[in-house]
Parts: sequence; structure tokens; C-alpha cells
Amino acid sequence: IQSNMALTDLTFSKQGEAYVSDPVQLQSDAGLHLEFASEDKERNNVALLQSMTNGNYVSFGSYNYVGSTIDIAITGVIPGMYIKVQSISQPTLAKILVSE
Repeated sequence: IQSNMALTDLTFSKQGEAYVSDPVQLQSDAGLHLEFASEDKERNNVALLQSMTNGNYVSFGSYNYVGSTIDIAITGVIPGMYIKVQSISQPTLAKILVSE
């Protein structure tokens, strides 16, 4: 386990019908932890978006019927790439584990 990992807050804002996180630039694999107030699995869909340029994001992972908590390992990261998280429901807690 790398000792230079830090669990940091992920900030979401409403964009259209979904909530989208601020972009995070990754230097290595990361971990994502989201919690939701609602356990409405019909509504809770989470998508991971990536970009090399911090523009024109494309989906690289989709998680449907998410319950109240989800943990996702983000692997195969190209150092310097950006990610965003998109969610139908607003997370009550959003953390990302990244190398500093």
C-alpha cells in the first residue's frame, strides 16, 4: 500500500438532470466512495467519465441500480488524466482516494 494516498472530498454540482463532480486529475489508480440518502436503486445510476484534456469527457464505467453505498476501484489510470463522476441522485458523501 502506498503511504502517499489521501482520501479527499469530491464536490458535485447539478448539471441538467444529473449531479456531476468537479474534475480530478489522477497520477495513479484511485478509489471512489459514494454514499446516497436514498436506497432507490431504480434511480441511482453512477457513471465514470474520463478525459485526457479536461474537456469532451467520455464514459469509461457505468454502474446501474446502485444502493446506498458504492466503492469503485479506478484502475489502469494514465498519469495526468482527468476523471469526473456523474450520478442521478446527489451523493450525501463523496470521497476519492488519490495519490498526492
